[in-house]
Amino acid sequence: AVQEAEKRQQRREQEAASRQARIQAAEKAAEAANETANGTIRLDKVKEGKQKEVLAQNGVLAAKEPAKDLAREPETAERDGGSHPQVRDGVQDESLVRYLLEVKIVSARNIPASDRQQFVVGLARCENPVKFRTKTSSTRDKAVWNQASKLQIGHGDFLTFRVQDKDSEDPMSFIAQAKLQFDLMIPSGFEDELPLEDVSGNKVAGAGLKVRVRVQGARNAGQEA
Repeated sequence: AVQEAEKRQQRREQEAASRQARIQAAEKAAEAANETANGTIRLDKVKEGKQKEVLAQNGVLAAKEPAKDLAREPETAERDGGSHPQVRDGVQDESLVRYLLEVKIVSARNIPASDRQQFVVGLARCENPVKFRTKTSSTRDKAVWNQASKLQIGHGDFLTFRVQDKDSEDPMSFIAQAKLQFDLMIPSGFEDELPLEDVSGNKVAGAGLKVRVRVQGARNAGQEA
């Protein structure tokens, strides 16, 4: 009776092992079928130098990064030209481009003496009258403002900074002035000290005006209604 029980136990163990083997075989077959359907290949055990060979043998193409559409790059640049500070050469007539600037008058040093103690710095486009003036200051050796204003300029325009008496009503008058040329601020902006000149156009020794210009955009004035 004991031997018969042992034989039955052995048969049950063999049947269980056989069922497990069939289950594993079925799982491997299903996995292989799924890989074939998806066009994938396991490369975890294949050395990097052999990957292309394995892919070619199995008829599977390796995924590649999408190539840049170089033909569309100029189109994209033209489309973005209206909001980007830089305008591509040849995209539009430069004489029609208007640049939006944020101009900050930071500080000045060694302002020339005048009859009045208090003075301001005025900002103008080219030789036009002043459109923006800082607060007053009486510290000629080192005056600090950190005041900003926005204005538009055209191609070839320049900025004029005029140090003026506080009570002067003439927007063209000045104690000293500095100019910032177009090519120094377009397209990348400008941040530095400009030399100050007196009314005769001579540089004032040791005098300077620090300004910062940021180009915030460009537009084609010819497209306006």
